[in-house]
Amino acid sequence: MQIRLLMLNFRTPYHVGWKVPEPIIESITVHRALVYTSTIIEGSDKRIQEIIDLRTSAVLPVVKHENCYKLLIPLPPIPSKIPLKKRALKYTTLKAAVKLLRLARTKTLFIEEVKETTMIGYKDVDKADSGVVLFEGGEKLCYRNEVIHECEENVNPPKRIVEKVDVYVNRIDRATNSADVYKISGFKPNTKLGVILHGDKEIVEYATRLFTVIEELGIGGMRTRGFGKFVIEQGYLCDQEYIKTTCSHEYIVLLGSYTYVNGINIEESYINKKSIMGYAGPVQDNYLLPYLDFIGSGSIIYIDKDGMLPKHYVIKTSYVGALMIFNPVIAGDTS
Repeated sequence: MQIRLLMLNFRTPYHVGWKVPEPIIESITVHRALVYTSTIIEGSDKRIQEIIDLRTSAVLPVVKHENCYKLLIPLPPIPSKIPLKKRALKYTTLKAAVKLLRLARTKTLFIEEVKETTMIGYKDVDKADSGVVLFEGGEKLCYRNEVIHECEENVNPPKRIVEKVDVYVNRIDRATNSADVYKISGFKPNTKLGVILHGDKEIVEYATRLFTVIEELGIGGMRTRGFGKFVIEQGYLCDQEYIKTTCSHEYIVLLGSYTYVNGINIEESYINKKSIMGYAGPVQDNYLLPYLDFIGSGSIIYIDKDGMLPKHYVIKTSYVGALMIFNPVIAGDTS
């Protein structure tokens, strides 16, 4: 099994999410883009099963660390005495996420206190810099800007990992020739984003070639309006020893999207809840998606003794045959 990190340097904002724009491009969007592009290139669906078998992460922020790149993962909903949104803490490094798994295992994943080196208030979060996060039982992690990390890690993320942007575009009503100005919201990253491909060498190479096409087509919605364009390059992933091939009866962190299935102990998990809803497809041939809850990237889930991951799940959303593929990259403790 090969692990490859592709870094996406976005030239334009991206627009993803169902119903409302989301800052994270989930792995189901990555899989859909790969399937769509493969079908165009091959002229058939003959290689779709290979793409289904490929594990992908969400498109997540990365920051340079010496000769490798550290992945920044969405922070799961950790129990805390202090509202973490007030502290503007949104991400964790892969190494710190594994520390959170250990705390979950010992039932001490509870934030007692956050000590900052720069005082911040409700309306002045831009001054947030660095500090310490103290957990029940005395364990600690550090943070800088929006990112929680191990205190010995040298991490220097930007003040804001991604920023929401609004673009105003003009649409002409062909019946009346009147102008209709409307707003499209998206996100602009202030750092490189990365996607992990995990699978057999041949399909990882094939998916990499597909990404050289996707960078021109764009990813996400509103591509004809210029959204979602990027340039790819390859990089080396720091801490990739935590990427797991299989797991059972343990805590893991999802680096992509997954669905609620037997074997996941929901009560013992810390889940970033996501939903699929609304319409998809081109304007002239769109279709209604079913309402579907799923588990977002960054979630810490507990696999009980009767479950094992990863297993891929494919959900056909309509008679059109659109697929939702749940086959995420997973990470776990090596100790």
